[in-house]
Amino acid sequence: MRDQILAALTCKHREGEWHWLKWHFDSQSPLLGVIVDTILACEAKAAGSGVELAKTIGNLAGPVRNLPQYDQILQCFAEILVFNGLIEDEALAALSWQNEQRVPPSELRVDFVADGALGVEVKAPAFNEQHRVRSREWQFIARIPGGMELAEGLDVTLPRDNSVKDFLESANAKFAAFKAADPTFIGVLAIVWDDYIQEAITWLKGPNGLLTADSFHRDENDHAVIFEHVDAVVLLRHQTYFYTALGANAFDTRFLRTFLPGAWEGLPNVIFPMHGLDLALSNVGAAKRALGAAEWDTGEIPFAADYRPQELIMWIDLDDR
Repeated sequence: MRDQILAALTCKHREGEWHWLKWHFDSQSPLLGVIVDTILACEAKAAGSGVELAKTIGNLAGPVRNLPQYDQILQCFAEILVFNGLIEDEALAALSWQNEQRVPPSELRVDFVADGALGVEVKAPAFNEQHRVRSREWQFIARIPGGMELAEGLDVTLPRDNSVKDFLESANAKFAAFKAADPTFIGVLAIVWDDYIQEAITWLKGPNGLLTADSFHRDENDHAVIFEHVDAVVLLRHQTYFYTALGANAFDTRFLRTFLPGAWEGLPNVIFPMHGLDLALSNVGAAKRALGAAEWDTGEIPFAADYRPQELIMWIDLDDR
């Protein structure tokens, strides 16, 4: 099976097409070994999942340095990361997992489902676009009253909260059929962000956050839209780990954490249980070492600015970042 996974990953590279993992393929880097090992672990718990992910990554080849393909590779890495976190949990590993499951007649598929009782959908923003729009001096993270007027004449990045709204709407729609079949079904949305995790935290729980009564996303009666089929949202900041590991010319043992959501070498994750879901039920697997409301919302980590909702950032010495 290891040879099959490696063959799928390198299929286009062996045909002479350019691939973002070219250096790792050619050098048989230790990071490539980590990727293969983790995909094998996924395949062992959900037959077909690892092979499919390997094929998807392997086929993202052709145009030299194609940025959309790079973003798609990071999306695949996000799925590998989250599923590996799930099956690293002893209780969850004992469940029967399947990938890309649906409940007919719905055509919408959930990334990973265990025993029809727990579903996890994985989302990640387009990495390169995220970084492009952060190149401006000012960044309005939250929807500040009068923000458009304040932005006049400034080199400013406006809030990009619609991306997280789209993630929530997609997951909510995918979980709906599972909830209809079994009201006790638990749906978890895992969003793999980067080190600017304060953005997603703000868009979920900050001023006008999507998980608050003051959400900017309103229905026809001017009520905050409720994502009734999403029981928890987990934020992970591993896109930065992916980017750093892929760009390395020498292997650093810290990159072993690349696909380990709860690794102590990494920074904490964040979890938002919803609809009364007990934190103990949702703080597993991909949510390892996740900060809940008791840690970030009550100010127990007041000096960790990237774990607090923010309204405005002024970036200084942009050329040196």
